[in-house]
Amino acid sequence: MLNQPSLCCSRKQAVQALDSENHHFLFEERFLLLLRAAQFSQAEAELLSSSRQPAFVSILLLRIYQGHRSEVEALVEIAPSSGDDAGLLWFAKQALLLWKAEYHKVIDLGLPPNNESLCSPWHRMLLANALVWLGRFSDAEWHRQKLGNEFLPPERVELDARLAFHRGEPAAALMMLSPLLEAGDASSLGWEMAFHALNATDQKWAAQTVLTRARSLFPDSARLIGRAVIHSINERQPINGRRLALLERSKVSSDGWFQLDQLRSHQNLGHAFETGGRADLLCSVHPSTLAESRTWEALGNYALQMASLASPMAQQALLAAQELLPRESDSWDVNRVQRDRDPGRQLRIGLITPDVSYHPVCRFLLMQLNRFSQKSCEYYFVKLAGLDDWATDVAKNLVLRCGVWNDLSGKSYSHQLAAIRELNLDIAVDLAGWTGSAVPGLFASRIAPIQVNYLGFFASTGIPEMDYWLGDSALFPQTLQEWSSESIWRMPRCFLAWQPFEQLPEGRVVVPAAPASPDLVFGSFNHVRKLADATLRLWGRILEAVPGSRLALKAYTSDDPGTATLLRRRMKRCGLDPDRVTWLPTCASPEDHLRQYGLVDVALDPFPNGGCTTSCEALWMGVPVITLAGDRYVSRMTTAVLSGAKLPEWIASSEEDYFNKAVQAASQRQHVRQSREQLRRHLQASPLGDAAGLNAALASVWRAMVQQKFQGDPA
Repeated sequence: MLNQPSLCCSRKQAVQALDSENHHFLFEERFLLLLRAAQFSQAEAELLSSSRQPAFVSILLLRIYQGHRSEVEALVEIAPSSGDDAGLLWFAKQALLLWKAEYHKVIDLGLPPNNESLCSPWHRMLLANALVWLGRFSDAEWHRQKLGNEFLPPERVELDARLAFHRGEPAAALMMLSPLLEAGDASSLGWEMAFHALNATDQKWAAQTVLTRARSLFPDSARLIGRAVIHSINERQPINGRRLALLERSKVSSDGWFQLDQLRSHQNLGHAFETGGRADLLCSVHPSTLAESRTWEALGNYALQMASLASPMAQQALLAAQELLPRESDSWDVNRVQRDRDPGRQLRIGLITPDVSYHPVCRFLLMQLNRFSQKSCEYYFVKLAGLDDWATDVAKNLVLRCGVWNDLSGKSYSHQLAAIRELNLDIAVDLAGWTGSAVPGLFASRIAPIQVNYLGFFASTGIPEMDYWLGDSALFPQTLQEWSSESIWRMPRCFLAWQPFEQLPEGRVVVPAAPASPDLVFGSFNHVRKLADATLRLWGRILEAVPGSRLALKAYTSDDPGTATLLRRRMKRCGLDPDRVTWLPTCASPEDHLRQYGLVDVALDPFPNGGCTTSCEALWMGVPVITLAGDRYVSRMTTAVLSGAKLPEWIASSEEDYFNKAVQAASQRQHVRQSREQLRRHLQASPLGDAAGLNAALASVWRAMVQQKFQGDPA
């Protein structure tokens, strides 16, 4: 039955054949055409009204095409293990496992044994799809080629498009999918792939249109709803994302709660709450998250959210997440790359990151790369993900001046692991931790004898194979009690640098004039997720104590009215009058964003999750920043920035001290406004403004780490 030509035609062709008066079909052929035409109710009605007993094979195939997974599971349980239906039963088992995202089991099941007639292209296509989902693209390509050129149902076209996309050819994938989309032959997965391909080719508006259309065609698809959650969050509409995340949970719940759907639903809901500024509700929203989560991605995302709150639950989540990371069975010999090497040689340092775009981490890296020296270290820059923009080209050109560029985006985990190990690094630096698109399993499997958590994550990784967590004395004071799985390493200077150059927007924008308002304007450009109730309460006190003052807030609420409404309600509960807030819009360019600092006199850092990039931006644009020095990394980043800029007078030791500093700044409004140009010059002359000094210090750190690891020298 799987080999019938009726199943290989398009939906449009099936409808045309059924409408034709010149064709007289056998019952079985008409039934298959109805399935391909997606006329499931008609197919079921004709099947049940047939004078003959409905065949088990027909009912099973109908339920597969209807997408009734629970019924297919029940039918497979009672199906005969042999006979004429054996091929379809095998297909049903594969389809069910693929639905449930149990890809390894699909591969273990393989092709039907000892009977070539059962090995239809449909079996092979399901197997190829499972291999794609596992990242085994070369194996999937081999099976795809075995399908031949005559087997071209819509599902085959979608497989070809998926492989093209993973080869880094999104435009080719779109070309393959377009006829299916136009003819109405694409599945929900096909529409989702088109959405990804359009985003990858920077056609954001078209991607949104495709996603909207797909959701109208497949309103019950939890995957498409989940994709809409992430899209809303990326478009800075977290409250809309939260509404969709709750809808996704209801759809997943009514559809059998397959494990992958359940975990993705948890992840999406948590992400929506965090970006909407209510990560504090996560523990009560789904307290069973830790118990129900069974993937490192879900637990890692939860750990990130808890770490952003400075929650003690972060440690539990990190330890649980790292236990689920993929680890290669072969052990890494930490002494291997040290053998037969001159102790005075150049060290091989790997910078590992998925964030090679105009991203906060990449912005700091670009400033370092612009001042790199090859005197003592050879740098290997490893790009793990494929989100590219103009900053990617800048990074590549800078790297090629002083090191080696390795683009492993789109490659499978096993390929990335092997490729990085082949570099024979002395030190691998993790610049992402558990953030989006990161691959912490690489470090859990060990890709270098020394591995360092640095810059890109605001907490410990929890990974035992990570040797050091690199910062400075302002991030890690001797009294710090924060838990970490790594050994803390304190640099003798600021752990980062802010030294913009001409190719960056920051290097082209001059210090703007002070606000024209006669009253002081406080400001914060930090994301709404960082605006905790304690922060709002303290800011409310400050505005109340400084008559006429206002708060210029750029929390990306202008993009989502729902977020703004909820934030205004929270402000009122916390004693902050929202009518004294100037709501700043999102800008079309980074340059315009930086110029908005001209609307602010003094920046207020939120807590416990403080800023870092925003604090550097503010100082660069002539705006001082008041911060509250917390008791862990996530709440001490601005403390480190201000310490590196030699501006300790803006670091508060308590909420009362923070309040007093804000009131004092208001009383010195004219001095603050007249010092904007001077503040930039002060930053440029400080350790924070010295990228070459940072690189020299890092070179010494790398050498000291190698000595400690292999010669037993103290840090």
